[in-house]
Amino acid sequence: MKPIRRLVTVDICAFDRDEDFIFACESGLAATLYSYQLKKLRGMLAMASWVSIMLIDSPSRVRIIPEPTTSNDFETIFAMRPPGISQLKGDQKTIEILGWIKDRMLDLCQARSWDPSVFQEAYSACLDAPLSFSRSSRSVISPNKLFTGKMVFSIKTDGYRTIELISTRRKDKLVIASTVFTDLNMFDVGFARDLEKGLKWESDHKFVAGLLPHFTYDLDLSGGTGQIGISPVAPLLEF
Repeated sequence: MKPIRRLVTVDICAFDRDEDFIFACESGLAATLYSYQLKKLRGMLAMASWVSIMLIDSPSRVRIIPEPTTSNDFETIFAMRPPGISQLKGDQKTIEILGWIKDRMLDLCQARSWDPSVFQEAYSACLDAPLSFSRSSRSVISPNKLFTGKMVFSIKTDGYRTIELISTRRKDKLVIASTVFTDLNMFDVGFARDLEKGLKWESDHKFVAGLLPHFTYDLDLSGGTGQIGISPVAPLLEF
């Protein structure tokens, strides 16, 4: 078995029964980091109706796609409704989805001849921790240091579920590193600039997405123009 390359990341995303975006975590594949991210996600899984898992080989591009596919950016994607998930509630649903995630991760290991121990350790550590979920506060980040945050917004248009804004902050300046749409490598610089206008750093350790205004923007979808309404997933997202 060969070790997992550190550049490879995994995104796990949860969606509710209306297929609205709930939560995503991106993790490097070191066991401790992956376990920490999985614990963060676990607090939201009781509301999940389906889950997607993305294996990403290119750290410069991140996409969330609601259907399984393959591409040059990431080789394997699982996006499905775990069997019987709609009949489960609370902790029972959480444990079931965690087991499903673990099985999919082990499938990845087998497909790519990776050592599965990193996933086994993360899954065990996650189950051993209390089931309650709480957001831990982070220490203040110096404005002189480079800081990277990932904002995810919900898009209510068939086939386009989420958009990710990956930004960096240096000396109180917000710089968009990349804005990635969820299908066909769509990218629009003007749209990214419109998003930037609604983003604000409230303090050295708090990034506020709730100030993003509601607006629509024209995008070329399959040869036509569609109106996509953008709104924050939550009134406040902190990094």
